[in-house]
Amino acid sequence: MVNTLTDSSAPRENRTKKKIYVLFLTLFLNLAVSIVKIAVGFATGLLNLVADGAHSLLDTLSNLVGIAAIAISGKPADERYPYGYSKFETGGVMIICIFLGIAFIEILHLAYDRLMNPIMPDFGTATVMLVAATIPVNIFVSWYEHKKSEELESDYLHGDAHHTLSDVGISISILVGLFLIKTYGWQMADLFIALVIAFLIGVAFLKNFKNAMAILCDARVIPEEEITDFVLSLDGVRFCHAVRSRGRPDAFFMDLHIGVDKDMTVEKTHDDVSHRIKLALKNRYPGLRSANIQTEPDTPEARSRIRSVFKDKDY
Repeated sequence: MVNTLTDSSAPRENRTKKKIYVLFLTLFLNLAVSIVKIAVGFATGLLNLVADGAHSLLDTLSNLVGIAAIAISGKPADERYPYGYSKFETGGVMIICIFLGIAFIEILHLAYDRLMNPIMPDFGTATVMLVAATIPVNIFVSWYEHKKSEELESDYLHGDAHHTLSDVGISISILVGLFLIKTYGWQMADLFIALVIAFLIGVAFLKNFKNAMAILCDARVIPEEEITDFVLSLDGVRFCHAVRSRGRPDAFFMDLHIGVDKDMTVEKTHDDVSHRIKLALKNRYPGLRSANIQTEPDTPEARSRIRSVFKDKDY
């Protein structure tokens, strides 16, 4: 027996609008920061500032991708996409990974060029103040995105928040590099900090790629033991097994088998047990989009699953 859950499109549309608003706000902040950093970096010859400006510009492009991906992911399920469009948001994260990879390679290229053609950057107090001023901006953006990612259950905003937080570390690294150049005349500090930036971008790439692949490859969303314990606590359930979940925290799907009294009618099983479990799961997990529940009679064979058709599957 298969039971399906559907969620209201109104809350989903509201969440989508809120996510897009967050990204538009961060887009303008990232764009302003990137333009200033790149302009000052070229004017002073500071490679690390140009690299950081390119990184901030990458954040702006990421925001544009995020806006498009989230707008598509907010569409309700239809005949072509019966499981919904939610993974388009995760697809946006993969595109961000491509941007991160390009930035990583480009910064390494610039660093190699600087190693072969070293120069002493020329900058003043205004440059230091500019870099320092970007730190509170990035802290605010990261905090805001992280807060909204939990509120709106968005893996894109969550990933972008961690990405933005790395910008804070980058800005601090640049300040250290400027101090070493100005105080000790160590011109290679500029190259060293650029490599640190490349490393942080590489870390962000790996983290976002890993999280996105987990969703796209249907890694479990909720631990099997947690679902099993919850379902077994409900009246009428004799056993529960073959539990699976896949998708994203804000849009996932679940399959499970439950055992009921072997003398119970199909109608009673559906109305008194299965439907009630479906509602209980939906209340416990707001992001649950659909639950496929197979009911079985409570017999030794059913409990041991010795008649399972898919014996080659370890679930």
